[in-house]
Amino acid sequence: MSAELPGVTRADLQATTTQIVIVDFKPVERGTLRGFATIEMRSGIVMVDVAIGCSEGTWWAAPPGKPLIDRDGVVLKNPNGKVRYAAVIDFRDTATRRRWSQQVIEALRAVHPELFE
Repeated sequence: MSAELPGVTRADLQATTTQIVIVDFKPVERGTLRGFATIEMRSGIVMVDVAIGCSEGTWWAAPPGKPLIDRDGVVLKNPNGKVRYAAVIDFRDTATRRRWSQQVIEALRAVHPELFE
């Protein structure tokens, strides 16, 4: 697992949000992608490679996925040439997914406000 953010303790992070703690963040700017976070949820579940995206000022988080592979071991791509991914974590409904995404973004904003300037 990645190291915690320098100078910030888990207790500090926990104080910023009761649902989700940002354990690590790796910035990546590619299209709408802004980076990948490692998060820890109150339940103790740790998710690695949560994608963080932004478009026209709207931020979101997407759970990790895995590339789709055909029978011959070739990675499947959409008509635009982008890799297609399958969900490995899903939510019971759209409202739950949105709530989770908002909580991830709120937790990220608390420890990396510079991303949102």
